[in-house]
Amino acid sequence: WVGVPLREGPGFWWAEVEVPEPAGSGYKLFGEDPAGWADPWARAFLYDEYGRLSLVAPSPERPHLERWPAWEGRGLRARDVQVWVPAGTGPWPVVVVHDGQNLFDPGALWGGWRLGEALGSLEEGVLAVALDNTADRMSEYTHAVDEVDGIGRVEPQGADYADLVVLEVLPWAEARWPADGRRAVMGSSLGGLISLYAAWRHPGVFDVAVSLSGTLGWGRFGAEGPAMEDLYDSLEVPAATALYVDSGGGPGVDGRCDDVDGDGLPEDDPDATDNYCTTRAFADARAAAGYRWQEDLVHWWEPGAAHNEAAWAARVQRPLTWWVGR
Repeated sequence: WVGVPLREGPGFWWAEVEVPEPAGSGYKLFGEDPAGWADPWARAFLYDEYGRLSLVAPSPERPHLERWPAWEGRGLRARDVQVWVPAGTGPWPVVVVHDGQNLFDPGALWGGWRLGEALGSLEEGVLAVALDNTADRMSEYTHAVDEVDGIGRVEPQGADYADLVVLEVLPWAEARWPADGRRAVMGSSLGGLISLYAAWRHPGVFDVAVSLSGTLGWGRFGAEGPAMEDLYDSLEVPAATALYVDSGGGPGVDGRCDDVDGDGLPEDDPDATDNYCTTRAFADARAAAGYRWQEDLVHWWEPGAAHNEAAWAARVQRPLTWWVGR
């Protein structure tokens, strides 16, 4: 680490440095605040104990992340797309994941998902395409109008977002990096909801849809649906996309899931936590419709686990391992 003074240009600062072995070499822009040391224009990067480490050029011998800024489409707000590129040359299976800001950065909420660690522990490389969320997250990650306490009426943009993922981002990723045709989509909370919706809206595109603590009561909180369970009731069974749904929390001290308003879904159980009841109901309904446990349907319960990134990080390897091992 040898400091080099930057020169001021028109609207930016720059330096020219000879790097004998650029592949895998890192650099930072030194300042008082370590959070600002990463080059905001760098394409490839990693994380070290001080935050983001910009790469002169990635090395094929180790995984790295790439940032593709300002993705726009389908009338939605622009967002960054971050891509986890495994070591080697591929081809790899591809997983699309939502809430990209919270997946790889150890400084994210609750330490983030630590998704890089989970991907690195798999027996084979997986290309992960992570879309950052925007200020319209609640609309983009939902499929139906609903009324939410403290927020009010939410108009859905989930159809546009699912189309952005399937029709634009996924084909771009598979054209740029070698892919082997296996595909998954995964998210947590509302990200779990939109993962199931994207698989429903585009049948046959994904081999597996993964919902961690998915907000599967959406559509019935203050409205009359459809909930995700209603949408999946319309599919032929077995569907082309296998389903992995989980939650932490639980049904509460009474040990059961109650449908208080009698609408057929326990989204209003006052004792349930971490979307346990609606997740359990969704899984049971799929099994009753003909999905086969452990073959194209998995339900996992982590009793008492919280609804946060630390909890999802602790179990995200489970659905990934199941998917790549199918």
